[in-house]
Amino acid sequence: MPIPSGRGRTSNAVVDRGIDMPPWAVAATARPQAGRAVCFSGRTSGTDLCGRIARRSLRGAERALSRLAGLTVRCTTIPAQQGDSGGPVYTAPRPDGTVRAVGIVTLVVGPDSVMCFTPLSPVLRELDARLVTAG
Repeated sequence: MPIPSGRGRTSNAVVDRGIDMPPWAVAATARPQAGRAVCFSGRTSGTDLCGRIARRSLRGAERALSRLAGLTVRCTTIPAQQGDSGGPVYTAPRPDGTVRAVGIVTLVVGPDSVMCFTPLSPVLRELDARLVTAG
C-alpha cells in the first residue's frame, strides 16, 4: 500500500502526540537493550511517558510472559494502564525532534502496572516489512 504524500502529509513514520504537540519523526529503529531510556504513548496513559527498559533481573519474568503471550516481550519501569496496548515505544527524543522506534505496547503487568512491549525489529522481519523513516 503506498504511503500518502502531498501537502500536509509526511512520507515517513511519526509518533503522533495529539493536536497540541508536534509529532516526533522516526529516524530509525533501535534495539531494546536493558537500561535504555524509552518512552511510550498510550490511549489511556497519554503521550511521552518515559523510563527505562528493565535490567536483566526481570529476564525470567519476561521469558514467562513471552511464553504466555506467544511473542517476545520486554518490560520497562514505566507505569501504564489498560487501553495503552498498541501504542508506540520509542527512544527518548533527541534535540532535533527525532526518535527511534523500539516496539509496540503489549502488556501491563505486576503490582506496579509496568508497561511491557514487543520489540519492533522481529515483527518487521516476520512480516518481511520495513519502517519508512526520516533517517
